[in-house]
Amino acid sequence: MFGKLFLSAVFFVVLFFPENIGVDKLSHRYVWVGMISAEHLKHCKQAFFDDPTLRAIEYRASPGASADAKRIGAEIEALIDMRRLSTFARGQCGSACAVAFLLGHERVLLASLDQVPTHLFIHVPRNSLTKEMNYGHADRDFKKIVARSGNRFPLSLLEMTYEVKTPEGGLYILRQAVASKENGGLHHVWFCAGDELITQQSCQPVVGVTPQDLGIAIE
Repeated sequence: MFGKLFLSAVFFVVLFFPENIGVDKLSHRYVWVGMISAEHLKHCKQAFFDDPTLRAIEYRASPGASADAKRIGAEIEALIDMRRLSTFARGQCGSACAVAFLLGHERVLLASLDQVPTHLFIHVPRNSLTKEMNYGHADRDFKKIVARSGNRFPLSLLEMTYEVKTPEGGLYILRQAVASKENGGLHHVWFCAGDELITQQSCQPVVGVTPQDLGIAIE
C-alpha cells in the first residue's frame, strides 16, 4: 500500500499547500515554497542580488514546474553554480524541484513541517501534449546529477525511471525510511511504476541504499 498512501499524500500537497516566498536571514537561505515558476524565479534572483550573504536555497512543498521547466531549471542551475549554493528540501520536492535540489553543491534533506514526509520525486520529463518521455532532456539532467554527487548517485538508479508505466511513476528518495510490505525492512529509496493506485500493488524498495550513499545529507 506504500504507493497508494504515499502518492495520495503528495497529491494533497499539490492541491492545497499555499505558495510563499521569503528569506531566512539566520540561516542565509532563500526559502522557495510551492511551484517552480517563472514569477518565483524572478523573486529568487532578486533576493540573491539584494543579499550577497545568501548561500543556499531551501525548497518547501514543491511539486515541480507547471510550465517552461527546462528554461527555468537552466536559470536556477546557473544561479546555483555562480554562487556555489547549497540546497535544502522540506516536505515534497518533486520533478523540477528534485533536479534543482540535486544540483546543489551540498544537498540536505530537512525534517518536514507538515504531515507530508520530506522526499524527492524524480521522473522523466514528458511532452505536455503527447505525454511522451523526453529521454534527451532526462539524460542530460541525470548525468549532471551524477557529476554533482561526485559519482555517488548511480546513473543506473536514475535510469530506472525509464521503466515507468504512467506519468505518475518515478523514483522516490525519503528522508525517513519506511517499511516494506513484503519483508518489513525499512527503506529510503523506492521505485514506483506509477500504476500502483490502479493495481493496488506496492512500490518496490531499492534495498540497502540511503540518501547519504547518494551524496545527500540528512539533518
